[in-house]
Amino acid sequence: MARKRTPPITVPTAERVDAAVRKGEFAVAVELAKGVFARERSAAADRLVKETVLRALAHYADTGRAVEFQRLVAEVEGMRWAEPEWKNRLAVQLARGGLLAKAIELAEPTLSNTITAHFADWAVRTRSRDALPEPLRPQFDAVADAFEHYRAGWDDPAREALAAVGLSSPFLEWKLLVRGLIAWSTGDDSRAIENFTRLSADRWPFRLAAPIRAKIDPAFASSHPAAAQQYQALNSGGLAGKLRKVQAELAGKKKLGAAFKAAESAVTALKTSAPHLIPRLANCFYHVIARQGEQDDLARYRKLFGGPADDPSFHKLEALVFEEIGEKEIALQRWAAYEGWLSGYPAGWPADVADRARAILLNRMGGIAADLEDEANDPDPFDVDLGGFFAPAARKRAAKRKPIDPSVYLKRAIELAPEWEPPTRELFNRAVVLGKVADAEAAARAHLRHNPQSVFFLNALGTLLLKQGRAAEGLDLRKRALALNPLDSMARHFAAAAHLAHARRVAIAGKPADGLAALTADEELVRTEMRPSFFALRATLFRKLGEKEKAAADEAVALAIPGARLTVRLYLHVNAVLLKLKPADKSAASKAFTAALAEQPDPKEANMLVAGWDVFHHEGLTYTGQKTQEKKIYDAMVRAADGTGPEVEFEGLTVILNSRDQHTLVRKLAPKLARRFPRNPVFPFCLAEAELAKTRGGYKVTEQLRKARALAEASPDERHKRLLPKIEELLKQSNPFGAMFDSFFGGGGC
Repeated sequence: MARKRTPPITVPTAERVDAAVRKGEFAVAVELAKGVFARERSAAADRLVKETVLRALAHYADTGRAVEFQRLVAEVEGMRWAEPEWKNRLAVQLARGGLLAKAIELAEPTLSNTITAHFADWAVRTRSRDALPEPLRPQFDAVADAFEHYRAGWDDPAREALAAVGLSSPFLEWKLLVRGLIAWSTGDDSRAIENFTRLSADRWPFRLAAPIRAKIDPAFASSHPAAAQQYQALNSGGLAGKLRKVQAELAGKKKLGAAFKAAESAVTALKTSAPHLIPRLANCFYHVIARQGEQDDLARYRKLFGGPADDPSFHKLEALVFEEIGEKEIALQRWAAYEGWLSGYPAGWPADVADRARAILLNRMGGIAADLEDEANDPDPFDVDLGGFFAPAARKRAAKRKPIDPSVYLKRAIELAPEWEPPTRELFNRAVVLGKVADAEAAARAHLRHNPQSVFFLNALGTLLLKQGRAAEGLDLRKRALALNPLDSMARHFAAAAHLAHARRVAIAGKPADGLAALTADEELVRTEMRPSFFALRATLFRKLGEKEKAAADEAVALAIPGARLTVRLYLHVNAVLLKLKPADKSAASKAFTAALAEQPDPKEANMLVAGWDVFHHEGLTYTGQKTQEKKIYDAMVRAADGTGPEVEFEGLTVILNSRDQHTLVRKLAPKLARRFPRNPVFPFCLAEAELAKTRGGYKVTEQLRKARALAEASPDERHKRLLPKIEELLKQSNPFGAMFDSFFGGGGC
């Protein structure tokens, strides 16, 4: 019997590394290079590994293969890149692949502008606006708008959009690219060449412009034959026309059969001229299927492109589809299947990347489960089965099972990524809403052990403890939050409020002198941030200690603060009750507050008054007459509509009342203010909110919302423009079938 032949052993060599690179087999090339180094342990072998890794990272970044890129980055972190030259070159590739923070950490400071420029290229290519630092986002928007205007043939608006991109901007080369394209498309080749010549050869705008420049610049074509060949490939053999046909088919909201048929021809042509574009075309189909695809499209996709490396069983795609059509239970099942696939650490997924991806998925699943729970507790009155009218055959809606507790998903997400804040936030907020204070505290403290500098949880836990009367602990947490960012206005306000709460609790415990010391421990902060509260409490403490002249002086200062008259009277009255002043002092403070309420308030005074009344709830304090005061305060807010003041203060009256579910008062107040300020959209909007709380919809609601929308669109004030998304959302809630029936009767929808 013949012996089986032993396959020859492939000996790693530099030549084999180079051959693998030429074939595009970069994973093989990297392994071969590492094998060469393992055999030789020489400087040349070390250089070969680094060069191969850099070429592989560049290839993965350029072709959008994020999983392979991340996997290789994880491997690189275990290698030695001590020399500045190699560190700088690696940093550039990390930036090209979207890892700005790691790139900046690795590179020398002198390279920061180059790093940011390559990261800007990645952001434009992948449309990753949110990954950019906040100051760069307007420039990204300018480039994106310019491309859209250019594509639509609007050259002047494109040029205007680019004005936001300055000479020092990392997006400057994208500006030059668009300007060059505008010149080329209008036949001004000399100006196009002028712009293209200024592009850096190592940046993406240069690569995108190269085929066009090769067509119009003979000198460039002769020195860059590959660019000339690329232009020929893209514009001969009908490839451009084939891709445009695919684009046209995908643009319409119709079935995708014709688009797949058009793509078959395009893919055949791309295999010979631009194979690196095939994954991008596949990605286009993937996302279109998520919006408007059918079950058969998955088989068509697999036949044409193969299974997606990141979603081979289409679990993720199906989850997106079912989310899109509102089938949340099925979407949850598909996400669970995808998360299960990730839990097996598929090839190309480093364990830490897979775990973070699973945590993100589980957090999302927790949100879906919370939505299902809300729907089960408060069914949508418009959630009816219209299958018999719109579908070929009616389907009977199955009885919904009790939804899974969202906390199950959130806790699993936290286990996988304990330092990642979003799932713990959701778990904390959920526990607070459900009144599970101990669970909320446990979640916050667990997160702070992993991330002791979380400003959110330092303040959130501080708030939770203050409401329990644990003012000293709450103050300590808020002081820690303030120390992390001493200039943050919200952190300063929270810390000042905690100082007040602590001082008040100490004084209530029968130690007014200690309370005064606690109040003035950081006097400048508290006086600056909470001036009325500070002087009102200090006045009460002085009165408790028998220092009447100091008390009177502080009362006078507090009452002189603009808009604080009613709030200060409230503080003086409540502090007198809580600190158990002498009966005569308590009676005087109570009568003064009653008299102040009887006077005509202006809207600023009324708005400050309700905020002042909330202070004691935030501190977990109760006192006799607290509930009765609430009605009197709301009455003052209604009467304030007859007062004088800036228009924005009148807006506050209705907004605050609506936020406190005082919808009856809003239905009384908003029409009055709408007549007084006929061009202000806030009042019809608030009236619609109040009506919606009463009726869940109807003509009154949609009429007010349409009026608010028209006024917001016409208003020059940005705060009014911010109402528009909320208005559209309420229109959908109040008239969910509006767009559907408008299509039958010729209307334009809500």
